[in-house]
Amino acid sequence: MKNRSRKHNVPRAVLIRDGTTILAAAAKYGVQLGDRLSTARHQEIASHLATVRGGDTGQNLNAGNIGDLTVAQNQQFKKVLTQFGTLRDFAGRAFKGQAVKLREEFAVGAPETKKLAEIQLRVTTAVAAARQAANAAPLTAKGWLAADTDELETLAGSLKTTDETQEEGKRDKVGDTAQLIEAENNLYDGLLDIQAIARKVFAADNPANVTARADFLLTTFPPRQASPPKPPGKGQPGGEPPPTGP
Repeated sequence: MKNRSRKHNVPRAVLIRDGTTILAAAAKYGVQLGDRLSTARHQEIASHLATVRGGDTGQNLNAGNIGDLTVAQNQQFKKVLTQFGTLRDFAGRAFKGQAVKLREEFAVGAPETKKLAEIQLRVTTAVAAARQAANAAPLTAKGWLAADTDELETLAGSLKTTDETQEEGKRDKVGDTAQLIEAENNLYDGLLDIQAIARKVFAADNPANVTARADFLLTTFPPRQASPPKPPGKGQPGGEPPPTGP
C-alpha cells in the first residue's frame, strides 16, 4: 500500500523548484561525486521529480499566489518586500559588478514572480547569503547590519507560517493521489541523500567549495520550518503563543 502521509512540510512548488536545482548540481558535479551517487540513483530521483511535476494540477500550481492573501497578510507581505528590496539595494552596492553572485544569492535581476513560494525562497536564500562571513563584512561596510538580516528573517518567517497553512488546505481540496504523495516523499528523501553526499565531498571548511555548496542549496534546503504551537502550560489557560522570530 502506498504511503499517503507526507514526510515533510516543504510546499510542492518549492520541492519542484529546489529539486530541479539540486539534481542539476548533481549532474554538473558528477565527476566529483563519483561512485557516491550512481547514474541509476540520479535517474531514480529525477523520475520522482518528473512524477511530482507532472502530477501537480493547475489548481495547485496557482495556489499560494499573492492575490490569495488577506488584507493583514498583504500588509505583512509588503513589509517583507520592502526589507528584501532594501537588502538587494545594499547587496547591489556591496557586490557591484558581480552579476552572477547578485542574481543567485540576492535575486537581483531575477524575473518578477507572484508566487509566494518562489518569493519566500528568494528571501530565504538572500538571508542565508547575508549571514555568510564573506558577504556580511561587505554588507556591513555599506550599512546593512546583522540586525537587519534578523528583522527580514523574522518578517518572512511570520508570513511563511500563515502561507503554509493556506497551502496545506488547498492541497487537501485538490485531493492528492497516493502515488503523488509517495513520489513527493521519495523525491524529498533523494534530495537529502544528494545533499549529504555533497556535504561529504565539498567540505565547508574549504573556501574553494563555496560555489559548489551553494549549487546544492546546502544552506537553504529544506527551508526552515516554523515550530508547531506548544500545548498550554499547566496553570496557564490558553498558553503562550509560539515565538515568531529566530
